[in-house]
Amino acid sequence: MAEYPSWGALNRPIPLSGSPSESELITSARPFYIPDVAQAAQLLGPVQNTLLSLDIDALLLVPVQVDGRVFGSFSLDVSGRTRPFTLREITLCQRFADQVGQAILRSGKSVPKTKETLPQAIDEQQIARTIVTQAVTLLGANGGGLYRYQPSHNMLSLIATYDQNDTQLNGVTLAIGEGAAGHLIASEKPYLIIPNYEQWGQRARVYEGKYFFGAVVEVPLRHADNIIGVLFVNDMVGRQFTTEDAHLLQLFADQAATAWYHAQLSTLDAARLHRLEILTQASATIMRMLGRVSVPDLLQQIAHHGADILQAEACSVLLVKQPGFLTFVAGHGYDADKLPLGREFAIRSGPGTGLTGHIADKGLLFNEHGATLLQHPAVSGKETPLVASGHCYAMLGLPLQHEGKLVGLLRVENKKNERGEVDPLLPFDQQDEWILRLLADAILVAIDNATLMDEMDIEKEHLTRLLQNVPSAVVANDLNGRIFS
Repeated sequence: MAEYPSWGALNRPIPLSGSPSESELITSARPFYIPDVAQAAQLLGPVQNTLLSLDIDALLLVPVQVDGRVFGSFSLDVSGRTRPFTLREITLCQRFADQVGQAILRSGKSVPKTKETLPQAIDEQQIARTIVTQAVTLLGANGGGLYRYQPSHNMLSLIATYDQNDTQLNGVTLAIGEGAAGHLIASEKPYLIIPNYEQWGQRARVYEGKYFFGAVVEVPLRHADNIIGVLFVNDMVGRQFTTEDAHLLQLFADQAATAWYHAQLSTLDAARLHRLEILTQASATIMRMLGRVSVPDLLQQIAHHGADILQAEACSVLLVKQPGFLTFVAGHGYDADKLPLGREFAIRSGPGTGLTGHIADKGLLFNEHGATLLQHPAVSGKETPLVASGHCYAMLGLPLQHEGKLVGLLRVENKKNERGEVDPLLPFDQQDEWILRLLADAILVAIDNATLMDEMDIEKEHLTRLLQNVPSAVVANDLNGRIFS
């Protein structure tokens, strides 16, 4: 349909039959690239001859979709040399293809140019703020924001706002069905327009007295047909957002979603790396302390590091000091009056017997939060939570076992959000479970070391007493038969 510069391919038919790559483009609607056309005969099939006849040596091809159907393709062609394509180039090419598809769908209407472009650096916060700024500028409004959707947690987190003075709102979480963003996700609607948010019956109470929304329009951000967030723009009451505004905002959101998605992956990897670095440093500190400090002090350090690394309100270590009972020996983040050192918990499982003893009795990793945690059959319901905040929203516990025998329990409670606040909606994830297992290993090493030191002390004391109780001297002979004393 169109080409630049003139390659001689305009109006030239491209055979799809027998071409795996072209067929894959149509069926999966995913981009693909060929860095060396001459070496891709099996992948290209008969299309290879067409491309080589046009002197095309490398190719990046992305689908153009209209109403969810592949309408055509958008490509970048390289002549005279082979060439790989970067992730950013693929992303930019897909954006252009999306613009073409929307232009076809909307009879030539496209998104007006905004004052800023998405930053080249893959930084989630920077890209999120830029997306919000462009969206507000696009609709000529005075406010907006961006939520990250976490389907595994069934929640939304506000990560960017237009007004820098409202950054204290960043980290606010909504459950699915709560507020406009939560309602949009739950309803699966393409957009949501609210003339006056403060008078809307399903508004989120968490914002009352903190932020005035006024008129609001919201759309989902999608990547590969999966919702990854919600973008909203708001203005003074009286602003009548239209269906056209919603479509325009959705068009922009479709373009911005890919960049933000890859920024999220980059940020997630960076966060995981940072936690692993902290874990490595903590492990080195703990290992250096072995044999130099008492076991209670060492376990207290482990509890402190555990709460910090796992971003939890509290972390506790309990050991089996007598059969059938766990004893609280170290902890961080607890109310000392409710959970004093030395408190015991019976190791048993059954209705109302208590989660601590239940987890130890079952001998399995325990990870629950929200209603599932509060309604667990083992919850006794007779005592208030032991953490300093007074509420238990999430719990991750791991029985400590040595040679198949239960020796203790490691437990963390209440996940914190990005602002360091206990968040009722946040559970512990799989990486938290992995880190907890590593901390448990450190505790077992500390216990083994303490046991070895105790055994050495006992043996030394035994020999000392033996020598002290000998009436005169000890006479013995060596391997050569010589007598010595």
